[in-house]
Amino acid sequence: RAAKRAMPQPRDRTTGAWPRAGTWHPRKQMAKALPPPMKEYPTIDEAEDMISSMPGVTRLQRRNKAIVACAFLTGLRAAALLSMKLKHLDTEARMAVQDGREMHAKNGKSFTVRWFPMPESFAHCVVAWKEEISALGFGPDDALFPAGKYLTAPLGDHENIPILLTTDPITRAFQQACSGTGNHYTPHAARHCLKALGDRICTTSKALKAWSLNLGHDSLVTTETYYGKMTETDRMRILGDLTAQQGSSDDEKDLMLRYCLHELAPGTPEFKRAKALIRRREEEMESAAVVE
Repeated sequence: RAAKRAMPQPRDRTTGAWPRAGTWHPRKQMAKALPPPMKEYPTIDEAEDMISSMPGVTRLQRRNKAIVACAFLTGLRAAALLSMKLKHLDTEARMAVQDGREMHAKNGKSFTVRWFPMPESFAHCVVAWKEEISALGFGPDDALFPAGKYLTAPLGDHENIPILLTTDPITRAFQQACSGTGNHYTPHAARHCLKALGDRICTTSKALKAWSLNLGHDSLVTTETYYGKMTETDRMRILGDLTAQQGSSDDEKDLMLRYCLHELAPGTPEFKRAKALIRRREEEMESAAVVE
């Protein structure tokens, strides 16, 4: 024990001063140096299984199913989802609006989201839900995901249906979606899933920036340095291109992924084909780019 107390403690790297007695904690210093724990999130296939496993017999169950599907389609945080109104979801244009003036938006931020390229079952679930409650008499200023007591009967003349008061129903919807999978994903896991999807299918810095902006992030250091500000029109066009590119075969996607991971031997037919596929995708996106 005496030897431990006598061990020299390191000086502060900035000031060169010795630490005060009792202020140096090796475990805390080591913990700061450790990488943050990995975020748990589902793959696209797992997310689709989550949606398909959810019951849809009652209207409340269909609401919960639409909540989870909307989280993956839009990438909106739980607080924004609970405060959405029908007018914030454009099913024809496949867009959503985060209105910082009316919604519980992080830092009061407002922006338009183009639906991410998820399987069609996600969009079908959300579109069907909006059509269902619209048929009940819900209007543009009514909550998109209201409390269960407002879903029991058709509405006549009514005051605006209020939004949910807490994120608890959003969390419970995700718990229900995970009940048959053995996993425990939070609503925020949808954003991590979308971030991983963007890393996989975005092949240019411009595409990565459009994807990041669509998640509500302000910028990417690299894309800000090389491309400057991106126009709204440019972002929507690029995301549309990425959605169209989802039609690529699984073999082509796997081949391009293996190329990016340097798993193909240079000069082989596979290497040449993968390189041509990636070059074609980059040319298609860059040829339509707007020069600012």
